[in-house]
Amino acid sequence: MLFVTRFKNRGRRPLAEVTADRLSWSPPENVKILSEYWCSNTDVAVIVVFETDSPEAINAMTRVWADDFEIEVSPAITGEHGMELARQRTD
Repeated sequence: MLFVTRFKNRGRRPLAEVTADRLSWSPPENVKILSEYWCSNTDVAVIVVFETDSPEAINAMTRVWADDFEIEVSPAITGEHGMELARQRTD
């Protein structure tokens, strides 16, 4: 299943420390990160799109970063899939 996760920086640690942790971190084995964006605004710091079928993996992944970020995980579908569903509704 596809998910989009938004990480909002809590500002509890210097960004350099958080970045160093990210550089050494790997996602759980059953999480496939499809894309990761580091944003240059003050609202959302990072957006990650990933796939997994494991709720436990989502918990493990977000638990690591919970002290540094407010985290929102949303199930998603691709734009292509969404447009196909929209076409089916209008047929």
